[in-house]
Amino acid sequence: MRFGYCTSCRWEVRQREKRGNICAWAHEYVCNPGSWVVLDTETTGLGGDDEVIEIAIVSSSGVILFSSLIQPRDIHRQDLATHIHGITSDMLRTAPTFPDVLPTIKTILRKYR
Repeated sequence: MRFGYCTSCRWEVRQREKRGNICAWAHEYVCNPGSWVVLDTETTGLGGDDEVIEIAIVSSSGVILFSSLIQPRDIHRQDLATHIHGITSDMLRTAPTFPDVLPTIKTILRKYR
């Protein structure tokens, strides 16, 4: 025992402190609209070599700041995870590449914490 708690109780106290810190962090962001954005992506899968094929950036007030399909490096790759998000290779043929949209994404994200 250390500091009056057994090992199990000390672990529980630390977990509660961590949860409290996380809640305080989230509360700060939620109470400061306009200071944060949500970045949502769809990818070709969950592996290490998968790519982003759709990206959207939405402000805390719900305004869509950016939304685009993204053409993968290999447009003919077999697995696009279409069964999950519905994005097909035909939909991606005319989409910009990630390097094409990255400057716009950076410009938007620099305006937010």
